[in-house]
Amino acid sequence: MKRTGYTAEQIAEMKKRGESAKSVVEAAANDISQVYINANKRDEKNRALTVDEQARVSSNMQVIFESEADALKITGDKKNTLMKALNGEFNNMSKSQAQQVINDMRGMREQANKEYDQQAADQKKLLDGKIITQDTYNENMAAAEQERVDKLSKYGVAVAQAEEVLRGNLKQGEAGYSEWRTNAENEIRTYTENTGIGLDDLLAKLGDVNKKTADSGNVLAKYAVGMSNDTKKANDAWNTMIFDPKTGEIKTNIPEAIAEALKGKDGWDNMQFILKNANLTTNARFAVAEA
Repeated sequence: MKRTGYTAEQIAEMKKRGESAKSVVEAAANDISQVYINANKRDEKNRALTVDEQARVSSNMQVIFESEADALKITGDKKNTLMKALNGEFNNMSKSQAQQVINDMRGMREQANKEYDQQAADQKKLLDGKIITQDTYNENMAAAEQERVDKLSKYGVAVAQAEEVLRGNLKQGEAGYSEWRTNAENEIRTYTENTGIGLDDLLAKLGDVNKKTADSGNVLAKYAVGMSNDTKKANDAWNTMIFDPKTGEIKTNIPEAIAEALKGKDGWDNMQFILKNANLTTNARFAVAEA
């Protein structure tokens, strides 16, 4: 799926950064959309992503998060702190930094909602112009909605952690706790609309989800805004090779999948291109060595 729905701010920022950065953001966004579409095809009633799909989306989302921060003119130390928060890195974060994360995340939330609204408008235009079918429209919008919900949930988790930094050593029953709790719950509610998920829910599931997606992400190629077109192509080729879109999971025997790919036409040349250009983890390179 070719992603639509970029906001005016994002488009302006991508143009400023040049064609290479623009293509990287678009590739990441397209891959995210396709993951959600595949999940929907697998089970329309339960569109939940597998752990491996979550890891793939999470890797691509880092590029999108940077794009959204750039569009909001969040730069320098503020951007570094925000990106750390989105990666769950809150060690040694000060209360003033945590409050800045909460403030900046409001802009990220608004940007995510604007993207969804633009996506809806773009897809409707394509449908009305008979460029896409009703089925394709429904498929794309279901993916866009799930992406928005999951993105806001990710932002909500970061805000919940920032709120914990603000709480510090304050305990239930102590002066100030009730006020902090009310403010924190109200803030979280703007990210988890209509899901019934609250502050405690986000914090409770945080560690387990992060560990599982980190484990899966150990063999996926990593995207970054500043990477070259060759790196983007090599990353795409690697992730496609090791990922099964039907199950939404990384293939159980990666060395076997690599060996099979090497048998194809230009298989060795393609693998050399991947090894030279892809942003591979140490675990991924070990898998190649085992093939």
